[in-house]
Amino acid sequence: MISFKEAEALLREYLQGMPKVIEHCKVVSELAYETALAIMKKHPELKIDAEKVRTASLLHDIGRVHGTAGHARRGGEILRSRGLYELAELVERHGEPMEEMQFLEEEVTETELIEQKIVCYADLRVMGTKIVSFEERLRDVKERYIEHLKAIEGGEKRMQAIVNEINELKA
Repeated sequence: MISFKEAEALLREYLQGMPKVIEHCKVVSELAYETALAIMKKHPELKIDAEKVRTASLLHDIGRVHGTAGHARRGGEILRSRGLYELAELVERHGEPMEEMQFLEEEVTETELIEQKIVCYADLRVMGTKIVSFEERLRDVKERYIEHLKAIEGGEKRMQAIVNEINELKA
């Protein structure tokens, strides 16, 4: 795995000219890290790798270099091409409702699933660089990606379930 500092350099390399996306990724990473630490404190048996969650969250939108649609999958491809397989898995499954929400059906360990959900949770709570409620973030996504409204609404219950589960784990 790469260090957080190396991940930051990688993000800047790919997202040159996209400072707002880079700043969004930093805030998502901070929230994901805080969330992972809070869950670890309450549930040490989960053995969450908070540093992996932090780094994957920083890189979660690296695939936006090729546009928004499919960016989670493309981000995973970018990271795999650099040998960053563990991070790729978290990035490509961070919960893009149009394509990647099916990750909950796959067989993974409980820890891996919680790590995936933390990355997704953090992204679902950050609008731009501001931490907001899930409801506010969902409204924003629906407005900005109106062309994908049907798909977003199709993933809404699943997204709400992730937010609820992570909130319960850290409470």
